[in-house]
Amino acid sequence: MGRIFDPENGLFQTIGQMTDVFLLSGAWVVCSLPLITIGPATAALYYGVVKCVRRREPRVLANFWSAFKGNLKTGSLLTLIVGPLAALLMGGRYLLGLMAAQGDAAAQVMWVAYTLAMVIPLGVCAWVFPLISRFDSGLAEALNTAFRLCLGRLPVTVWSVAAGVVFCWLTARFWFLPLWLVCPGLWALLSSFGMERVFRQSIPDPGAEDEDKPWYLR
Repeated sequence: MGRIFDPENGLFQTIGQMTDVFLLSGAWVVCSLPLITIGPATAALYYGVVKCVRRREPRVLANFWSAFKGNLKTGSLLTLIVGPLAALLMGGRYLLGLMAAQGDAAAQVMWVAYTLAMVIPLGVCAWVFPLISRFDSGLAEALNTAFRLCLGRLPVTVWSVAAGVVFCWLTARFWFLPLWLVCPGLWALLSSFGMERVFRQSIPDPGAEDEDKPWYLR
């Protein structure tokens, strides 16, 4: 019976990790409200998930806030770049969808091709914010590395983009449920399983890492 209430019990550890996911998701939503801060909030979310959920380190919100402040400038600039681009791409997809819904065969083919092609820009977005939370890099370097990893590690890219699309759809479809308290953190957690392996294999230079971030891949 004593093992049931043991803090090292698997059940309690799982509950603790899910609590951390809730906290990080809520912090991400609050810090993303100005919109321009979605980038640094996403970087902080990924950092917090890997450090606190996967590595089970304490001070969840403190680590999130530290990463948010550390990536505020670069993350905000990236948001200004990729945000309007993502909105433009989604608008194009929506217009093609309207044309396809009217029975235009050519528009239907274009809509499918357009949707598949969106994996690349969305994949760059999925990679770039974890990258700036994981490594010290400039704006151009982060985008270039994200683009190369997006194409070079396509299965991981598709996995991360698909998870993001599913969670966005669930949040919008079931708007009456507070899924925003779990979906952002779950996306970061699922993405981290593939991305962290790629970071270790593709970018092994320890000099590129921030010494005050004790990642398990160091």
